[in-house]
Amino acid sequence: AESLILAALTAKFDNGSIIIQTMKVTIKPIEPQNCLEDDTSSIYGQYIWPETFPEVTQEMGCRKPLENRAYRHCKLDIETDTTSWADPNMSKCEQLLTISDLNN
Repeated sequence: AESLILAALTAKFDNGSIIIQTMKVTIKPIEPQNCLEDDTSSIYGQYIWPETFPEVTQEMGCRKPLENRAYRHCKLDIETDTTSWADPNMSKCEQLLTISDLNN
């Protein structure tokens, strides 16, 4: 597979008016880690997001209403090969707590 990638990246481009020839290519495999299990608590309730592969969006049922879904994406930073969780998307879920509940 590496030789096919190298051949594709080093092939000369020539459209008749411009020629581009790659001089140097370095191929580095990336091996990012999964986003680890994460426990979040908010006004929408407690959610335990399972360990997830990079660039996958995890989904689970809302605490309320049960038929709706909450989502969270495992982000991959291509510059550093690191992963992190995006903020959960709770837009389809209803609040379980109010601000006054949080103050108590």
